[in-house]
Amino acid sequence: LTTAKMGESPTAAPELPEDFVRNFLYRNTMERTFESFQQEWFERVALGLQQPSSVAAPDIYRINQELTDELAALREEVKKLRETAGKAQSGEEKMRKERDFHRLQHRRVLQEKAELLQDLKRMHAHCKELEPAVAVLEGKYDALLRQNMLTTIDRDRARQQINTLQSTQRPATMPTAPPTAPPPQQTMRKPPTAGSQSGTLRFGRETTMLTDTMPDPRLTQPLPSFNAWTSSRVRQSLAGAAIDAHTQPVSCVAAHPSKNVVATGSDDGIVKIWNCPGRCDCEQGGVLEGHRGWVAAVDFSQSGELLASASGDATVKLWDLEKQVCTATLAEHSHPVWAVSIHHSGVFAASGSMDAAVKIWDLNTGRSRQTLRAHKESVNTVAFQNYSNTLLSGSADRTLVLWDARSGLATKTLRAHGVTVNSVAFNRAGDRFASADSDGLVLLWDTRSLTPVWSSHTAPGIAANRLAFDPSGSVLAVAREDGTVSLIETAGGVEANTLTGHTDAALGVAFAASGDYLVSAGADCTVRLWA
Repeated sequence: LTTAKMGESPTAAPELPEDFVRNFLYRNTMERTFESFQQEWFERVALGLQQPSSVAAPDIYRINQELTDELAALREEVKKLRETAGKAQSGEEKMRKERDFHRLQHRRVLQEKAELLQDLKRMHAHCKELEPAVAVLEGKYDALLRQNMLTTIDRDRARQQINTLQSTQRPATMPTAPPTAPPPQQTMRKPPTAGSQSGTLRFGRETTMLTDTMPDPRLTQPLPSFNAWTSSRVRQSLAGAAIDAHTQPVSCVAAHPSKNVVATGSDDGIVKIWNCPGRCDCEQGGVLEGHRGWVAAVDFSQSGELLASASGDATVKLWDLEKQVCTATLAEHSHPVWAVSIHHSGVFAASGSMDAAVKIWDLNTGRSRQTLRAHKESVNTVAFQNYSNTLLSGSADRTLVLWDARSGLATKTLRAHGVTVNSVAFNRAGDRFASADSDGLVLLWDTRSLTPVWSSHTAPGIAANRLAFDPSGSVLAVAREDGTVSLIETAGGVEANTLTGHTDAALGVAFAASGDYLVSAGADCTVRLWA
């Protein structure tokens, strides 16, 4: 290398002719020629026949070699660039096809949007045309209701006058006849009143909401005798009698508050009444038809004369159990109704719906008194606390909400479940309530402190569909998705027994008021009695 000046890069020294030849032979692996050249060259130099060169070899040879190497490198780079260009071209073609496809889809969506807008405009115009006719029909309907109410009042007055005249004239016209019992007085039916099986309401006066200061009669009177579910009884093997109750899954079951009577609701839209005089013996006592969708919940009034049923047709129906007719249809929910609970007074009821609303119904008027909104998703379960205006609701938004039914305000929101809440229930004394969710978690709560007393999660992933306390409040029954019914002792949260028999999910459970038996309903279309 030649010495470079300060700040310049060194340059290669000029190559001598003999060195150029040696490098040429070496690069081309001409070993024999290289050795012959070396031998002959050094012999000539030793004999003085050849002097070492002092003139550099022409640069053209070196430049040609460099250009050859550079050309080979460029050809390799061109090859790689061609491969990259080919891949880019195929990707561009694919993107072009996708663009054309999405463009066609966009045009189709625009056409469908235009058609839907035209249909919407036509529907709006049609609705506006029908508004006058609807207003006329509403006026006629209101007039007929008023006329019906006035006619009913006049009829009752006339009957009362006839009874009074008969009672005053009978001694003068029949002095020798033996005394007879006076004709039965016309009595007012308990709310809600109804004119026929179709469920047409005779609207009465609005009921005043009861206060929470009314005494609980059970605090001053002994509880009616019942067959207590003691710890030994819960742990023993229980026999279950199966009844083919419906043609489709039995979604709910409720026990009469004072008689051995059970009500069941099914996906076939039918409510059935069962007389169960024996622990393992039931016979059908009535069929209540009228719902146009599945029946999701049933509940007896505390007097036992009224039954409420909630349905997927977005209505709640009230049934007169003596006459087995529908006395009212409550239809103000916009989505299926999942739950219903009748207040202890028998004149109010609460319902929970998929429209995320809880409604308080006045059974005297058949109208909604209040709509309670705090849940963000479907309300799956509701329950009144006994002899109180406190209402508890559970929702698919994973929360429990305690309500004051008088003011319609949410007094407390409880967040302890991580999934959908399926069921809630108060015990008979009202000092405890339980909640269950679709992951199988069961919580027992203290009503005063609103904190969990214990939790039971013995079957993770298996939904707990329904809860029920026994009359003494010492046992909690849980109907589960795997077809079993778990019996949990409330004193410590220990699962004392598991009842197996249903071949599909257990959807409902209830204790008889007498405590003689436990009844469960299942998706296998059967009802089972356990004693």
